[in-house]
Amino acid sequence: MYLWDIPFFIIGIFFLIKRKEGYWWFIPLWLILGIIPAATARETPHALRIETTLPTFQILTAYGFVTLILALKRYKTILVSVLLLLLFGNFIYFYHDYFAHYPSEFSGEWQYGYKQSIDYVKQVGSRYDQIQVTSAFGEALYLLSFLH
Repeated sequence: MYLWDIPFFIIGIFFLIKRKEGYWWFIPLWLILGIIPAATARETPHALRIETTLPTFQILTAYGFVTLILALKRYKTILVSVLLLLLFGNFIYFYHDYFAHYPSEFSGEWQYGYKQSIDYVKQVGSRYDQIQVTSAFGEALYLLSFLH
């Protein structure tokens, strides 16, 4: 979620509960049931365990956005223009961050460097009796044992 989504998310929750239209209870139930499996996992936390609840956040944000636009019909053109400008600015910010900062800051999270480490081990491997690979630290770690 982006920061500019939060007001619409809150408005969406408020109006969903206040109006109770149609199957309004389905969205909160979906959110709660989707969180339970992730909350009961004992292994390392991972974002994919809660992925099934992502549409609920998007639905609530969109509902809040549409509700606010319909409630402020008089200022609809100005409101939509400002929001589209904010959305465009947010897209440019994301695009810059994704291509300029993300590759260098989070390359380790995507196993960047494994190819280089294998190439290095191939170069120096003949000097060692054993080369062991372990994932004890969550990532592959090469242990080189010296010749006797």
